[in-house]
Formats: sequence, C-alpha cells, structure tokens
Amino acid sequence: MCRSSLQFVTLFFGVVCCCTAGRSDTAKVAVRIYDYAGVPRQILLKAEEESSRIFETANVSLAWANCGVFKKGEETFASCQPAPGAFRATVKILPESGVRGLHRPMKELGFTIPGTSFVFFDRVHQASAFLDIFVVLGHVMAHELGHQLGLHHSPGVMSASLSHDWLLSAELEMLRFTPAQVREMQSHVQPFGGSMLSVARPRMSLAVR
Repeated sequence: MCRSSLQFVTLFFGVVCCCTAGRSDTAKVAVRIYDYAGVPRQILLKAEEESSRIFETANVSLAWANCGVFKKGEETFASCQPAPGAFRATVKILPESGVRGLHRPMKELGFTIPGTSFVFFDRVHQASAFLDIFVVLGHVMAHELGHQLGLHHSPGVMSASLSHDWLLSAELEMLRFTPAQVREMQSHVQPFGGSMLSVARPRMSLAVR
C-alpha cells in the first residue's frame, strides 16, 4: 500500500500526536549521512525530505550533507563539513552485512549512540513490504535523530516499537513530535545556528513489534 492510495483516507490511532511548535525561531541541525547500503539516490533523497518534513513541525530545520562512503575521497568529505554554528548529527545507513558485527537484535531497525545514529536499511526495506520505503526510512531516520537531540522513547515518532498502526500513521503523515518533545529538542539546539549543547544519552533503538 503506498501513500498515493491512502490520500483520501482519514484514520486516527492512539499513538499519533500532532503539534506545531511556536514559530519564533528556527533551530538548525546539520546532518551528515553516510550510505554504506547503496540506497537508490531517489529513495534516499525522498527519505531525507520525509525526515525534514517531520522536523519542520517542531520548528527544526535539517540541512543534509550526503557524504557517501570513505573510499569516495577527500573532495566528498570537504563538502560534508557541517554548517558553522549548527547542531551536528551523523546518520550511517548500514546493510545487513554491516549490522552483524554490531550484534543487534534482529527486530531492531536502528540505534543511536551520542553523536551518531545507525539505520539498518535491509530491515527497513523488509518492514516496508506494503508501504513506500522512503516513508519508513524517513521516519526511522527522524526517530534516531530525535535521540541525538535528547529524546527518549514515547508515543508518536519516538515510539519504541514499529507497529502496524505506527506504519499506517507514518504513511498518512500523521506522526509528529509531541509538544514536550519539541521543548526538549529546542533546549538542546540553539535557535538560528547558535552554540551547540552536548547530548549524552544511553544507546537507544527502534524495533519491529
């Protein structure tokens, strides 16, 4: 089932939280993304747009830098230097072969340590069997980036498990950050590219229920 086939459907689930942040200042987050899984370019770009859309509802602007992989050379890395003054985050998309060495549970789609999020593309692809893969990938990236910005598991985007209702809500663009989550993120990222605050959080993950 793809988003276009659901555009006239309205569903409501208990896990869905809709909110709009106050529009006084915009916090900027520079995200460097390393794609080790070889995600098709159009899927990756649309997934980034999906994550950006979710964060826009929290008045947080994501600036993406697609860094490729290390072997692509110095010129690529130069373009991946984060924007000055922005909160810096890193996302690494891994194939299943790259996940094995991490010894993560099979139901996990990703996890985050301070400063870096890991997303397991083959598992995301499997979880997206009847949905647009860019939608699920974009929401998983938003979830893991939320951890880098100080959020714990709670209903909505930051739900600890990826349920059927969560997937449908993502497809219908109904998942949002809660007002409390918006306040937490804004406390970690200074508006207009101000100085960054360090976020020291334990490892957190998103798993299929």
